[in-house]
Amino acid sequence: MKTNHLSLNVNNATTRIIRRFVLIVFFALLVMNYVIVKASDPVIKITKVPPLGESGYVEGKVVWNELTAKNINQYAVIAMLHAIWDGGGDYFVKPFTNNYLNNIDLKGSFRIMITTGGMDNEVDEVFFYLVDRSTINDADVANPATMSNKYLATKTIYRSQFIESDPEPEFQNINNHLLLTGTAALLLIFGCILTYLLIRKRHQTKKKSETSIEIAMDNKEGLARIPVRFNGVELFCIVDTGAEISVISTMETNYLVKYGKLKKDDFGEKKTIILAATNEEFDGRVVNFKTLEIGTQAFNDVKAFYTEERNAEPILGNDVLSRFGKVIIDNEHHKVIFEI
Repeated sequence: MKTNHLSLNVNNATTRIIRRFVLIVFFALLVMNYVIVKASDPVIKITKVPPLGESGYVEGKVVWNELTAKNINQYAVIAMLHAIWDGGGDYFVKPFTNNYLNNIDLKGSFRIMITTGGMDNEVDEVFFYLVDRSTINDADVANPATMSNKYLATKTIYRSQFIESDPEPEFQNINNHLLLTGTAALLLIFGCILTYLLIRKRHQTKKKSETSIEIAMDNKEGLARIPVRFNGVELFCIVDTGAEISVISTMETNYLVKYGKLKKDDFGEKKTIILAATNEEFDGRVVNFKTLEIGTQAFNDVKAFYTEERNAEPILGNDVLSRFGKVIIDNEHHKVIFEI
């Protein structure tokens, strides 16, 4: 006896695709998190410094996407010169010790006079700190050590080595970060939508499998043969949508009787049928099967026609097929679909 091949429409490929898109979504979240963090880190960009030996202003910008018109006055830039002379050195905030919190404008720009007297013109090393005004006091600005953990961003330059630059690339970097963030967000949205659609498709496929049965068929000679269980015994039958009644042959009937699957009481009244395919007329008897199973679908008290005049393959006719909502013979995919 051959075994029954039943397809439950479980799409493993769809499952793998869903897993891949979950990974894509996870990756997109990581990218977004990294980009947003990078874009939110403040940066001090120095664009102009008076040459060593000359007096003048330092110009620069704070590149930070969290600066707004509402909070701009909360932050300031501190410039600290490291003066060195024979036998010692010291640190000085600029422009003056009582006026060292330098304003930032709405564009993040600042301008600080760092040469206000003494040996300022000859000081090479300059420290810059972005700070929150509410967290800074005079004791903090004594030197870089006291400024530790007091600043939001820092920058150190050497006037003797400084080359003027345009701050716009830094802003361009921020724009690039934001562009990457947007791209990652779109990727995330796309991944979520596609994953939802695939899950929905899989759910519909699973739902379809619950309302239909697909059975692999042998369609040699152009006839659709599928396994059917008569009283628990599997026999291959021809699916014949043109047959009015199901027919079982002498060989299969004798087999079922031999193994006790059919008894004398199961044979009913005599009957004459005409096969639509050949227009042949046969006399026989109606046989009552306690159970007839097609795939996972079972029917009780199913009648079929038995005749000793015909010793051919069993036929599954419309008396059984009509119990389904629809029967589709799919020759291309070699299966019969029974819609419940």
